[in-house]
Amino acid sequence: DPDQQQRSIDALSEDITRLKAQVERLQAENRELSSRNFQLQRRNAELEALLAKDSHNSSRPPSTDHPAVKRTRSLRRPSGKRAGGQLGHPGHTRPLVAHPSRVIRHRAARCHRCQSSLVAAPVLHHERRQVIEIVPQRLRVTEHRGEVRRCTSCGARTKAEFPKEVRAAVQYGTSVQARALYFLQYQLLPYARVGEVMRDLFGCAISPGTIFSQVGTCAEELIETELKIKRRLRRSPVIHADETGLRVEGKCHYVHVTSNSRLTHYACDVRRGRGAMEEINILPRYRGTIVHDGWSAYSFYPQCRHALCGAHLLRELTCFAELSEQSKRWAEPLLKLLLEIKREVEEVRAVNLPPLSRHRDKTFFEPHAACFNCAR
Repeated sequence: DPDQQQRSIDALSEDITRLKAQVERLQAENRELSSRNFQLQRRNAELEALLAKDSHNSSRPPSTDHPAVKRTRSLRRPSGKRAGGQLGHPGHTRPLVAHPSRVIRHRAARCHRCQSSLVAAPVLHHERRQVIEIVPQRLRVTEHRGEVRRCTSCGARTKAEFPKEVRAAVQYGTSVQARALYFLQYQLLPYARVGEVMRDLFGCAISPGTIFSQVGTCAEELIETELKIKRRLRRSPVIHADETGLRVEGKCHYVHVTSNSRLTHYACDVRRGRGAMEEINILPRYRGTIVHDGWSAYSFYPQCRHALCGAHLLRELTCFAELSEQSKRWAEPLLKLLLEIKREVEEVRAVNLPPLSRHRDKTFFEPHAACFNCAR
């Protein structure tokens, strides 16, 4: 029957249309699910990488390491040498002092073989042994007496002038201040502990408040020294710059460090970035090479050459080497190459030889380029 056939064809067409729509819907859902799956996989990889990061493979400080998994992982590699002093390494025994403070003579009374008296026997020579001790420190008090005279002509009283550093009736001299500030600023002892050390070692009971005031006085005296350090750092061909957090009165501040092989400048500021660097005024006027950790604020100084800190490079390569087998193939060889370059440069410097030649630089560059090609 033609009508029956037409109805069957129409029904099949409807089924085909419905199935096509269903297929298209399922394909769209599949594309959406695939996209979401890719995003979730990428996010999962990011979170796993984030959890795997600690102080040994990132810029995070050791204080942020989880205590349950904290472990020491040094970036140093075994040298293959035995521990301790190496064969052929000269010793460094302390020499005898030519003019000792005190000499105690020990007499040989009897012969060690026959027990005869040695009172009349000649002394061939002396075997010398020295014991080094610290002499107990005692306070030395210097009294300044200023004359007060009455003029025989007019009767006026005139006082003698004291040296400008002698300002109070009783005060601590520069040697006391220098020791207290050394313990405080260099050995990083708290104020109260500095007072204890001064009392125990020198018998000088100095209060934390007095030490605090001495810090301000010393800072004023060192202003010109600080300016000299800044000028010399600006003239240095290579400097290192870094910043680290510091709690000051419960708030986060930053210690900005600028240094070369001989000089170090410290500055504390509530700001971490460009504002603090501009106020410190070393980097804005610098034209050499800055070695830093890649913090974005350093990019505001294009007049300088920029080098990434080797320790940060090693930590980041360690992170990639531990991330996956794919990234390990290029990160681990590059990590070993950088350590080899570092070792060879240190050996050259140790014997005061010139820097690595261009030919040697090229031999390092070839495997370096191969690692990057593998990473691509």
